[in-house]
Amino acid sequence: MDDATGAEVETFEIKIFFDPRDCDPRALEMNHWSEEAWRGAPQAELAAHRFAGFLRAHATHPLISKAGKPYRVAKLIGHNAAGFDGPRLTRLFQRCEMFMPADFRIRCTLQRALWYFDERPELVPPVDFKLATLCQYFQIPVTETHEALADVRLTAALARALGCVKEAA
Repeated sequence: MDDATGAEVETFEIKIFFDPRDCDPRALEMNHWSEEAWRGAPQAELAAHRFAGFLRAHATHPLISKAGKPYRVAKLIGHNAAGFDGPRLTRLFQRCEMFMPADFRIRCTLQRALWYFDERPELVPPVDFKLATLCQYFQIPVTETHEALADVRLTAALARALGCVKEAA
């Protein structure tokens, strides 16, 4: 997503190999797992390498290392990213002993939505702060959830509705 406009500039989606026997069957169903969809999914390390390449291509956020050297990383946004996606990504890159070329301070639409309604006490907030519920509240069409790319697109639309970025021109 472009920082200035919120427009989609490029997408990345990859399924990571895992053993479904280690998972809760309800979670598999909710996340649309099927043997066919995950056939050929790479191991976590290869997926991390590919994602790191994608992040490096979008590394526009300037930071300064502890040694005082400037460098750039990508900015990430997600829904419930502070509590779920961020820690999972961090652990993945640590496990693979790789540098994650993204700001660890992931922008989170769940946190922003909480602030949004705190700042506007005259508004009646939604019944919960799930991605689909918030999207419905802001009249963002929801066709599917728990599919990575669909959730990313919903999160971007929600970020625009919450005033995090301008509307795409």
